[in-house]
Amino acid sequence: MGFKTLEELKDAVYMCTYCGTCKVAYSYGPPPLFAPICPQGNTFKFDAFLGSRSKSAMAKAILNKEVDWSDTMIKALFTCNVCGGCEYQCQTDFKPEILNTIEALRYEAVKNGKSLKEHERISQNVLQFKNPYGESPEKKEEWMVKKADGREVLYFVGCTAALREPHIPKATADVFDKLGIEFTVLGKDEVCCGSPLIRIGQWDVAEQVMGENIDKIKETGIKDVVATCAGCYKTLSKDYASFEFPGYDKLNFYHITQFLKDRLGPSASLGMKVTYHDPCHLGRHAEIYEEPREILNKLGIELIEMPRNRGNSFCCGAGGGVKGAFPDLAIQTSKDRVKEAESLGVEAIVTSCPFCVRNLQDAQPSIPVYDIMELVQRSL
Repeated sequence: MGFKTLEELKDAVYMCTYCGTCKVAYSYGPPPLFAPICPQGNTFKFDAFLGSRSKSAMAKAILNKEVDWSDTMIKALFTCNVCGGCEYQCQTDFKPEILNTIEALRYEAVKNGKSLKEHERISQNVLQFKNPYGESPEKKEEWMVKKADGREVLYFVGCTAALREPHIPKATADVFDKLGIEFTVLGKDEVCCGSPLIRIGQWDVAEQVMGENIDKIKETGIKDVVATCAGCYKTLSKDYASFEFPGYDKLNFYHITQFLKDRLGPSASLGMKVTYHDPCHLGRHAEIYEEPREILNKLGIELIEMPRNRGNSFCCGAGGGVKGAFPDLAIQTSKDRVKEAESLGVEAIVTSCPFCVRNLQDAQPSIPVYDIMELVQRSL
């Protein structure tokens, strides 16, 4: 149990046939779609940076000891957002293990002394401050208007929401209050979920904080855990399940859109026209596509889909450690996504992840970017 090593993935890696379907988003319609899906491939163009077949070639070369960890290979490996766009397109038996392979390659690189200094800083910050930003743990409570000590739900806030996008937990807490949902938070005791550490190959630190988190959650005695962060939700519900943490199987994890979908009744129509950006961790990684859309519909919002949506969604550019180590690449990818949204003539971009909100905003769009909880709060 636990993370799969490159050696354990060897059989899956050899299932890649280099067919190239991983290179683009495609569907047969209506309307038909043929568009870029790989952010790093879209930027660097070379095949070594494009899709999952480049990563399978890299994995085979490392497994067979045919190459060393060159700077070029490290760049091709770590400029990937681990967004899953290539995995969604794949039609071979390599498909279920593509993201695991990319993360295993990064772990091998870290073991061989090839971690990026920006990623080492993230790891050190989590060890020292329990968050990747290096902020005091007490700052995770600054968004709170009042004490949260309900026993119905544990709201796992996440580092980015608490420390960089505090309007999201404020809106969520207000929605809980208005719906009569009693909740609590871990506050300064909440530890990074481990998602950024897993994606950048810092597995040893990740496993340590994962176990710490489960202990903190169990201490509350609450079984239902709700996250507004797509990355936290995916990590808590999927990655943690690969380990045998005592008591984990007694816990229930929900993304906020899953949790609220059937708890929201008729509300005042917001009368807005928006487009929705599917976060990679929530959509392709956890297959939660319809719940956010159902909530938007309940709010009386007209949804105009971007050509690349659901499984074909184009990444915001922030994930996989790219925003931390290659901020210019993250912003360029975000600009591409924002341009797609702006072309629809909508009033706003809506998403369900604070990290997506942050990076889409950093691209300086001409329209506002909202987390879905801000609109739910506005409707109540």
